[in-house]
Amino acid sequence: MKFVANLTDEMLYTKIKYTSTKGYSHESVLWECMSHLLNHGTQHKAEAAGITTTVQMGRVHSSVILR
Repeated sequence: MKFVANLTDEMLYTKIKYTSTKGYSHESVLWECMSHLLNHGTQHKAEAAGITTTVQMGRVHSSVILR
């Protein structure tokens, strides 16, 4: 949380260069990477909840899934 608390507007627009697992080069600004990270984590939590419901474990609180 210290990282987020100390971010400035300028830092949020810092360009991040990275290479995909397929070897392609990409560039995004930091705020886009952070947004993607949060959204992607939400997607996985929803998928895990769906799987636990499908295998009839019932509803499982997300804090259990994250452990």
